[in-house]
Amino acid sequence: SSLNFYFFVYYRNQKEQCGRLECMPNQKPKNILLCPLEYGLDLFGGKWKCRVLCVLGMNGPMRFSALSRELDNITDATLNTVLKEMVTEEMVCRIVYDEQPLRVEYSLTEKAQSALPILQNICGWSKTYADVDTKNVLSPCRSCIHLCKTAEGTI
Repeated sequence: SSLNFYFFVYYRNQKEQCGRLECMPNQKPKNILLCPLEYGLDLFGGKWKCRVLCVLGMNGPMRFSALSRELDNITDATLNTVLKEMVTEEMVCRIVYDEQPLRVEYSLTEKAQSALPILQNICGWSKTYADVDTKNVLSPCRSCIHLCKTAEGTI
C-alpha cells in the first residue's frame, strides 16, 4: 500500500541522515558510523573488557590460564571470545612463542595503555558516587583496587 511505501521512504531517509547502514536482525553491521562516544563505549562495553584491561594493566603480559585465574567467574570460552575481540580491536596484543610446549601471552597495546587513565578516572568517580547512588556496597576486585589507588595518586 502507499502508506507502507511512504514509511519505507521515511525510514530509509532517516537511516541515511544518521549515517547508519541497515543490517539483518542478530547481525552486527559491518560499516556503521559511530560517534566518538559510541566508539569508546563499544571498545569498553561488555562485562569483561574493562576487567581484562585492568588485569593486564596491573600485571603486564599474561598467559591465558593466568588471566583466567585472575578473572573470577569467567569461562574459558567467554575469555577466548573477549580476547579475540580485543585483539581485533587492537586493544590486546597476542604473542605466540615458537616453543614446545606452545606459549601464548597477552598484553596491552599502546592504544589500550592510553585508556588506563580514563578507567582510573571512572574508578575514582565511581568510588565518590557509588555510596550515594546505590544501596549496595561495592567490593572492587584486586585490579580495581590497584587501579583506584593509582587514580587517587594522579587525581
